[in-house]
Amino acid sequence: MQNNKSKSSEELSRFVVTIEDKIEDYGCTYLCSTRYGTIIQVENGLELFKDEDKEILRQEGFLVKDTEQEKSEVLDYPSQFYKEAVLQVIITRNCNFACPHCIQNDIKTSGTMTEEVIDGITRFTREYMLNNKEDQQVESLKVVIFGGEPLVAFHVIDSLTRKIKSISDNLKVAFSITTNGSLMTPEISESLRDLGVTGAVITIDGIKENHNKSRPRKSGKSSFEDIIYNICYALDNNILKIGINCLYTQENYKSAFIPLLDLFCSLSIADKLSLVRFAPVLDTGCGVGCASSGMSWIAEALPFLRQNKLQRNIKAKPFIYPFLCAVEHKNFFTIDVDGSLYKCPGMVGVEQYKIGDVFTGVKDFSEIYNLDLLQNTPKCRDECKYLPLCRGGCRYVSYLQHKNMDKVDCRLPFFQKAFGTLIKQDIEYDVQ
Repeated sequence: MQNNKSKSSEELSRFVVTIEDKIEDYGCTYLCSTRYGTIIQVENGLELFKDEDKEILRQEGFLVKDTEQEKSEVLDYPSQFYKEAVLQVIITRNCNFACPHCIQNDIKTSGTMTEEVIDGITRFTREYMLNNKEDQQVESLKVVIFGGEPLVAFHVIDSLTRKIKSISDNLKVAFSITTNGSLMTPEISESLRDLGVTGAVITIDGIKENHNKSRPRKSGKSSFEDIIYNICYALDNNILKIGINCLYTQENYKSAFIPLLDLFCSLSIADKLSLVRFAPVLDTGCGVGCASSGMSWIAEALPFLRQNKLQRNIKAKPFIYPFLCAVEHKNFFTIDVDGSLYKCPGMVGVEQYKIGDVFTGVKDFSEIYNLDLLQNTPKCRDECKYLPLCRGGCRYVSYLQHKNMDKVDCRLPFFQKAFGTLIKQDIEYDVQ
């Protein structure tokens, strides 16, 4: 069908959500761009805006000349992330905890990474990610060290960080670690810093009783006190940036985490934490970042937890920020202990989603991970205002639900129920 609109005509962006707010007897309306994260207050409707106001709307992305072009740009936007390459490296399967919800419980590979694999990672990083003549976009490299519990294999951390730094030249390299925190003693924290590790993300599943039940040591001994002490030491002495992951359930989100936030405040570390992130634990055992909007209680739990975090002046990101699944990021890889390559840490050990190894390189994974999913899903591609925030959701959750990646993990029910509340939180607390 031919488009008869003039090229100079403008339309409201298709990625704009209207939010109604009522403060006492005064009502106001906000327009929110899910593409740019911009929010403006309107009173009389767009048609009554003055020319100077419309110029602001153009600059902030609310008015566009071509909504089809806008859609194409959103569908193509993963390329803006490619300048940062990311390696998530699972250096060991060994762990001193026995968490019942761990996503690695069913993985067949075991043991600890060898020097041969570390050398393979070094070559892979240099030849594929840094010296790839077909891709000169990489400007920085982020290496995230995982386990198991990575601190049970500190010698691997030592070797891996030294070898990666030796081939990075002028490239900006950042190392971080995801750990249960129990072994991150003052001495270990200082050693990590000396190796160039700048941050640690530690999972705490609520206050002491909840945490010890959800994340028990294999020995049965409580870990909560040791973890809190280690966090305080690293923060108080400015050794590492510390972020906290909180895995919550439908049963405990109202009771287990508010006391934990209060504990952070009482210890004077709440404002020192680089992040406190809440993520639901699903019945499937899925961990951080794998929320399914099909579970309606999450649309109530996340705003509740975020509100309590903001009330205590704990750092938070704006709710609207660019989302990109690791599957879509061409320079994002998860490396298993044996050097096998995957796109998503949740898929490690699932043979059909292996895309190569550090010794032989990467094979084409476009069909394996269904990279055309959005293009082939009209309800996402053509209809959804929340496309920039969701992009089809978590591919791992889709796999858990359908045993393949042929369908999106649709989060529309979550956004319809929780989006307005979360944006109002950003406005009330001036989240930047």
